Amino acid sequence: MYDKGNLYVPDDLEILDAVVYGVLGLADNVKAPTGDDAKTYIDYLIEKEVPFYICTPCARYRLFSEDEFIAGAKLSTAAQLIDLAAESKVFSF
Repeated sequence: MYDKGNLYVPDDLEILDAVVYGVLGLADNVKAPTGDDAKTYIDYLIEKEVPFYICTPCARYRLFSEDEFIAGAKLSTAAQLIDLAAESKVFSF
């Protein structure tokens, strides 16, 4: 169990806020109904140096700070999200 203020994340929770995927260790036990685990994919993206943009208000509300983030993760804004969407041919949110 991870306790961060009023946020409690059980080790076996299958569906999480997207913000927690950018926090070290919180996605380690997340599995999809197919059996795929999130950590494998996150580690692959980190290895390929894919940036992770984390919603600043979402992280602040949950009391997460950048020193808790996985490699390549950083706080971002709605303006960054809009720019990424405008530049993309495929975009999923």
